[in-house]
Amino acid sequence: MASATKYIQLARTLPEPLQRFFARWPPAAIQSPGSAPTQYQEQRPDPFRFYKHPVTGKWHDPVYSYRRQAQLVQLAREHGVEDLLPETTKGTEYRLAHRVEHGLRVKGTGVGQKVKGHIHERHMIAKYVNSVKTSSVWASCGGYANDSVQDGREKKGNARDAQADQSLEKGTYKGKEE
Repeated sequence: MASATKYIQLARTLPEPLQRFFARWPPAAIQSPGSAPTQYQEQRPDPFRFYKHPVTGKWHDPVYSYRRQAQLVQLAREHGVEDLLPETTKGTEYRLAHRVEHGLRVKGTGVGQKVKGHIHERHMIAKYVNSVKTSSVWASCGGYANDSVQDGREKKGNARDAQADQSLEKGTYKGKEE
């Protein structure tokens, strides 16, 4: 009797949705073996699963949708009573077992697979690798030196050191005549 009182005190500290759920579908671990099932348990033994009506043979949806199941599981996990909920695909145990069995299952994570994306996104890595190779070749040749003096000669600027066109020097340039 003392353990039942302890469970009742624990149940009163739970949030309302969990209290309602455990009142309608009390877990077998808490319920005494000789107690009668609740009205909800008579109608539906497991509220998280599809149910086939015994007379009509028609399948009925679960009482709790997947979204509501996930909310209940999250609340139960936060309060440490997830083990008292019926088995569901939203539970931690099921998710871990599924992850172990099937792996990550994201396209492109296997060997030799590429993740889909825009063309520029798919070519980014190859372009980066090529640019690194090209820059290392240029650097070894001295193409990217930042010094003002290379090979003992002074570096020429762009506009201020521009040389005249050869046709201008020879006087053969035919531009606008005035």
